Amino acid sequence: MSTEVKKTNTVDSNDGALSKWGILALAVGANIGAGLITMLPVAIAETGHSVWVSFLIAIIVGSIIAIPCMMVCSAVVPPGGGYGMVAGTLGRTAGGIYSSLSMLNWLGSGIYAISLAQYINSLIPAANVKVTAFILMTAFFILNLVGIKGVSRVQTLMTGMLIAGIATFVIVGLPQTDFALLMPNTNPEFFANGGKGIWKAFLLLMFGVGPQYGIFYARLAKDPKKTQPWVTRNQVLITSVAYICMAFIAAGTLPLEQVAGKPLTYVAQAIMPTWLFVFFMIAVPMMALSTTIISTYVVCSEPIVAAVTDGWYWKGLARQTKGGGYAILMGLQYLLCVVPLILDWDMNMLGNTCLLTFAILDIVLYVALWVVPKKYPEAWQNRGWGRKLPDWVFYAAMIESFALKLLTVATSASSVKPYIIVITVAALAISIPYAIIKVRKGGIKERSIDQD
Repeated sequence: MSTEVKKTNTVDSNDGALSKWGILALAVGANIGAGLITMLPVAIAETGHSVWVSFLIAIIVGSIIAIPCMMVCSAVVPPGGGYGMVAGTLGRTAGGIYSSLSMLNWLGSGIYAISLAQYINSLIPAANVKVTAFILMTAFFILNLVGIKGVSRVQTLMTGMLIAGIATFVIVGLPQTDFALLMPNTNPEFFANGGKGIWKAFLLLMFGVGPQYGIFYARLAKDPKKTQPWVTRNQVLITSVAYICMAFIAAGTLPLEQVAGKPLTYVAQAIMPTWLFVFFMIAVPMMALSTTIISTYVVCSEPIVAAVTDGWYWKGLARQTKGGGYAILMGLQYLLCVVPLILDWDMNMLGNTCLLTFAILDIVLYVALWVVPKKYPEAWQNRGWGRKLPDWVFYAAMIESFALKLLTVATSASSVKPYIIVITVAALAISIPYAIIKVRKGGIKERSIDQD
């Protein structure tokens, strides 16, 4: 393969900065904060005691989605995350559209700070949720300015505490769980909201089962072709065990009206002695949401940083601090995170907004994954993971992924306020002609995927 590709795709000094454990900490932290701490109470409000069924379905579906992600990531390395994959396979115009639409994710990023603020408020009632969320957003913005290496050290420590806290919650909580409430043959109200409730909860929980997001960390890994499949596999394993056990306890210990749509604080307080409850609050909600907020800054910045390098946006957006953080870019993300606070969005609204924007981007990303075997046949045949699997397994898993994301768009669009639909349509209406015009004017670099 040509060495020119590597030079063209150089993004910055963060390339190859993290070990597989550092990448795993980012991936697990992102998923558990999104799926377990933020979405679990919202999902219980949708489906009640049967929430664990929704989680189980989400895990199975997520595992299937992980198959093509691991196959692709062991064959090629997309510098620039999802943008790099889209631009490298579908061309410059598609890459420009993807990077522009990815900015919509910034609106939903505030959900984690608001959720963390709610947990703090449940522990300290005098703490105003909006003010606390604003302080948290500011603190994590400053932390991310130190750069990915410094952030990774903090993330790894937090993830270790998080896993220890979840294990403690499970050991203490499972013996106190009323499993009769969690089985359809012993609980007449197990499917209280029917199939619709299971489906809506499943979609919400899928937000926390995102194996495809390992693609966003590819350039940060020291040996991405080996690291990414390893991270995806272990990410799914760790989160699956945590999700099911926590769902059992959350839906099987207290009356639903005390847990539906509310922080897990109340469950933990009911099953733990005071000293252990304090440890839980620090180790689980606070660490989980903190790791997710940190990971979100990385995921949301990657497509834009790479797009800046290729000539799509003002170069100053990718200007780095001494530690490697992106002060201006992350500053803009920080400002958009505050929008949900100003507009007083509730958690359900925020959750469905996140689902909608991520689903649209994932559809574009999946199209890019679909063409990798044909566009890079040599790299595909020599991939490090899943080489013995027939290609039809890859395409079957991709079809399932497409179908899920299309249904997610339809369901989420019916659950958000009309102006979110307007904003999304407007973003499409702006990003498509913007990308076409920029490419026609020239100056946008071709982005090739590293196959070496």
